[in-house]
Amino acid sequence: MKKLISIVLILSLVFCFAACGSKEGGENGGKAEDVKGAEQTVGNITVFVPDGYKLAGGNITGTDKDNPDPDSCYIQPETPNMFDYYTIQVSTEEQATSNIEMSKSANADASGIKDVKDVETKIGDVTWKGFSYLYESDLNSDIPCGAYYATIGETVYYVMVTGHAIDSAEAAAVLGSLK
Repeated sequence: MKKLISIVLILSLVFCFAACGSKEGGENGGKAEDVKGAEQTVGNITVFVPDGYKLAGGNITGTDKDNPDPDSCYIQPETPNMFDYYTIQVSTEEQATSNIEMSKSANADASGIKDVKDVETKIGDVTWKGFSYLYESDLNSDIPCGAYYATIGETVYYVMVTGHAIDSAEAAAVLGSLK
C-alpha cells in the first residue's frame, strides 16, 4: 500500500510537469482570511476550498476514481489546470518524510527545476516542513511548487502544493483549515 501511495504521489508530480497552463504565484503578502471560499468535506478530510476551485476525493491522477481513499483528496480550479492544485493525504510522519525525500531527489536534477530548498514555516500554530522549488517550462515560468507535512492534533497531513508558494494567502487558507 505504501508503495502504491508513493507511486501515485510521484505520478502526480510528473503530471504537473507534463501539462500546460499556469497561475502565477505572486499572491504572497495577502492574508488567509481575505481568501474567499468555504470549508468542504470529502471522505475524512474537511478543508477550506477557495472560490473557483473544486474538491474531489482520491488523488488528482484519477487512478482511484472508482474507489477513492477517504484519507486522500485534491483541490483544483473548476477548469482543471495541472499547474494549480493541492493534494492532501492523511499519512504517518514516516511515510510523509519518505515521500518528501523521494520527491526532492526526483526533482534535484530534473529539467526546469530551480531554487530547491528545505522549508519550515508556520501557518497559525502549525509548523509545516518539507521542500519547495520553482518550475519552469517553455510555456510557463517560475511556478511555485512544494511538498510538505505537518502534525495537527493526532493527524499527520502530507500535501503537495502546485501553483502557490507555501507562504501565499491561498495556501495559508487551505492548509490552515486542516484540523
